[in-house]
Amino acid sequence: QSTFRDSFSICFWFKFPDGQPSDAMRFLGYDAGDDELFISLEADGKSKFQFRSSEDRVISRTDAAIASNNQTDWIYLTITLTKAPTIGDAQIIFYKDGSAVDSSLVTTETLTQDNMEQYTQDENLVLGAYRKDDDSIGDDTCDGIIDDFKIYSKALTAAEISKNYNATKGRHKN
Repeated sequence: QSTFRDSFSICFWFKFPDGQPSDAMRFLGYDAGDDELFISLEADGKSKFQFRSSEDRVISRTDAAIASNNQTDWIYLTITLTKAPTIGDAQIIFYKDGSAVDSSLVTTETLTQDNMEQYTQDENLVLGAYRKDDDSIGDDTCDGIIDDFKIYSKALTAAEISKNYNATKGRHKN
């Protein structure tokens, strides 16, 4: 729980062996009342990150697709959330294969330093799906492969993300 009360990064490799991702799916997540965390791939191939602490939520989505039909290559996805040093908006950055991609906030709500510090979720994240408030698993599960999943208790720099990508891409050849 303390990891998500401050800046953090989530990194992982994924691919779809048949080249056909489902309409929409969750790479990981949970929804437990006032706290939630999701990373998903939408039907249009865009990635979405959603984080809620207490009553405030922030949703960010890539501006362009990061995956498409008939694509069987491994993709390295990283999402960083940087908590503002003073009361203000958190910064969310998506990286595909070690390089930042354009994204946009979807919500008008702000996630402040105070809100993040109230994060109290102690449930386990579910990889390849998401856990609902009643402990059941949601319907939009991942129909691909997830590998080398990591959570960092800091917002990685672009150089650190590029280094991680380059150090692990040899293990993720098609």
